[in-house]
Amino acid sequence: MRSHAIKEPEEYRHIKVRSDFASAQEIEYADAESFLFQSGYLTIEKKEDQLLTLDYPNREVLDSLSSMYIKLTLCLDAVWSKL
Repeated sequence: MRSHAIKEPEEYRHIKVRSDFASAQEIEYADAESFLFQSGYLTIEKKEDQLLTLDYPNREVLDSLSSMYIKLTLCLDAVWSKL
């Protein structure tokens, strides 16, 4: 099964993806951008030919995702330090 690592939240700002980026039928093949888009964390900022530029719809969404990322990172660091 494929791992679904999440990048730092700032790395998703103005990210360019192909227009079919969210078309994966199986969760194992979907990218993080697809999950974030389908759950409303990312929206389409602009479309150019077959490329979409994604970004957060507002500052609150970015702050929310950043908070979750920090908590996850700190939790994983704590787990690894106990091993």
